[in-house]
Amino acid sequence: MNYEALGRYVEAKEKAEQLAINRNTIFAQLKQIASDGQGFGPGTAYIGKRFDLEKARRLLDEICTIEEQFLLAVHEANKHAEECGKQKLNIIG
Repeated sequence: MNYEALGRYVEAKEKAEQLAINRNTIFAQLKQIASDGQGFGPGTAYIGKRFDLEKARRLLDEICTIEEQFLLAVHEANKHAEECGKQKLNIIG
């Protein structure tokens, strides 16, 4: 067993898992902003609700940064997977 490779694999895998959690949290925030911009309509005193475009852009920028870090972490884990006898991480899509 290559323990150095195992340590690097575990560290990168845990980082990828945490980044995925962070990304999902931001996806949920973005979804909330999108749904907040919906509603009202005909038959009410309001024709719509203001969409917070600036906040949505900031969240998308955060997602892009996290996505890059996530892919790097997965690549790093996979680079060491075979050396330590672990299965490579797979990304759907």
